[in-house]
Amino acid sequence: MKIKKIKNNMHKIKCNKCNLSSFINFCTTNGLTLHLLTHKADESVEFCVTDNDLHKLIELDNKSYNFQVVQIGGLRRLLNTLISRIGLVIGLILSIVTLLLLNNKLFHINIIGLNNIDNSVVINSIKEFGLSTFSNLDFNKNELENYLSKKFNFSLVSVITKGNTLIVSVKEEIPEIEDSYVAITADFNMLINTINVYSGTSRVKDGDIVYKGDVLVDPFICSGDDKVFLTPRADICATVFFSCSYTFKSTDEILVRTGKKKLISSDVYLGKYLISTKKDSYTFDFFEEKQCVSEVSKYFLPIKINKTYLYELTKKTINKDFEKEKSSIISSLKEDVYSKVPNNWNVDDEEIVITDIDNGKIVNVYLECNIKFKY
Repeated sequence: MKIKKIKNNMHKIKCNKCNLSSFINFCTTNGLTLHLLTHKADESVEFCVTDNDLHKLIELDNKSYNFQVVQIGGLRRLLNTLISRIGLVIGLILSIVTLLLLNNKLFHINIIGLNNIDNSVVINSIKEFGLSTFSNLDFNKNELENYLSKKFNFSLVSVITKGNTLIVSVKEEIPEIEDSYVAITADFNMLINTINVYSGTSRVKDGDIVYKGDVLVDPFICSGDDKVFLTPRADICATVFFSCSYTFKSTDEILVRTGKKKLISSDVYLGKYLISTKKDSYTFDFFEEKQCVSEVSKYFLPIKINKTYLYELTKKTINKDFEKEKSSIISSLKEDVYSKVPNNWNVDDEEIVITDIDNGKIVNVYLECNIKFKY
């Protein structure tokens, strides 16, 4: 038996309560080489062996000795470390693969400088040009700049890529601004009680009923065959009307679930990017659509699945009692109609009208406010 200094590829073994001389003779007889042999105060022995000697020790008839592996060394230790951190290893491999696959791919389009054109319109045009999510970024940027400049008449277009983002900076043509005079229009449905026009031409007179958006005073006066444009000015006293209506049906049809459902789409996202999708065109005559989002992982690789289900619905006829629901209907209508009244306005009159119709009733709530407008 030999006793040597421990190396990094050794396995550390402990033998509990054994006679040291007898134990050394046992090892010598079986050709075992011990490294860094230590005799403990509790009569246990600690030592290190190579991988080959560990196999010999396991195969020996060692019922007289209670061996315990304290520390695995060498390649086995490395393998055990990797296995214990298998999640981290897999995540690292997936990250490297994902980085290699998605490098130089388009993830996001950022438009800068738009004021009069909707952002989605320009993005759709870029997709028509041939660029969309996961497109290669090694395209001709000058061609895209010329394409957008001609299509939208931009005075300046600049296209750059930063990481996986396409950044398009634009400057819109400044429209020509012409001086114009704006007519006075009705802001509400109302009854004109009195109108005094100081400049401009009146379109209405006392006692007229007007609706929201109707022209009250034109921004000009007529001088012979000519029109002289000016800023209209007027004082108007009017009764403004607000109303809300509800149609109650004594018998009504509602849709309820039958219990049948169908998965029609399943989308897999890596972060905010769609990486897989599955669609099904199945449908019911009546259905309710519901989306369910589940997170597979949200830390190292944020993966989620968005599923869309169709639930079959069927019609069911129910009978309703107006007298039982009358109070809540009127209360709800009042809440809605009063919410239309501007702050600091006083309500001068309130009227509730209930009209009988076939298979139900119509409930109307009317409010009147007497207001003086100064334009």
